Amino acid sequence: MIEKKRTKPLFKDLISLTDFRFYCERQYLTDTAILDNDPRFPPRYVDRHNQVRQEIAEMTNELKFSAKWWAKNKQDDRRKVVTEFIDALHFYCGTVVEEMIKERHFEHERFERDTARAYETWEQLYNFSTLEESGLYAYAETDALRRHLIDSAFNVFHKSPAHCMAVGLKIVTTFDVTANELLAAYMDKNEIVHARNEQGY
Repeated sequence: MIEKKRTKPLFKDLISLTDFRFYCERQYLTDTAILDNDPRFPPRYVDRHNQVRQEIAEMTNELKFSAKWWAKNKQDDRRKVVTEFIDALHFYCGTVVEEMIKERHFEHERFERDTARAYETWEQLYNFSTLEESGLYAYAETDALRRHLIDSAFNVFHKSPAHCMAVGLKIVTTFDVTANELLAAYMDKNEIVHARNEQGY
């Protein structure tokens, strides 16, 4: 009999709506501070979408059988996987609050509505699983699941940022990352971004 290996964590246990709103509000503050320093380059949705794709692609490169799969000593780099996911999260949150950033005007009702909509879309895409993916979660070794999720990532790159983030979060879950760990990693990177902005990076 095959022993059951894992179950996919619930989306809300990894990122709650409260946490997501916190991330999006921080992104609003971060991007308006960047524009205060240099207003020549207002953010554009297409640029953020491209960055989400790039960060998720870079995340998959940190898996041992993705980039340089022929390297005999390559191992999965959990820390870098989480870091690249957090980079993607910054850009994804930027897509959610982009219009308010451009207008330099924070509207609470609009923020609540837009973040709820984006959160629900991301959750639905995360919760969707093909039969193959469900079987891999339940019965396969972690490597087989990660290989499948890498293929899924490249299949959704032409779709919305939420599609990319859903697959990215699924990959992160294979490392048993917790909500607290994601929050701590986000705060660490956000501080770096603010410091870079103050230094004129």
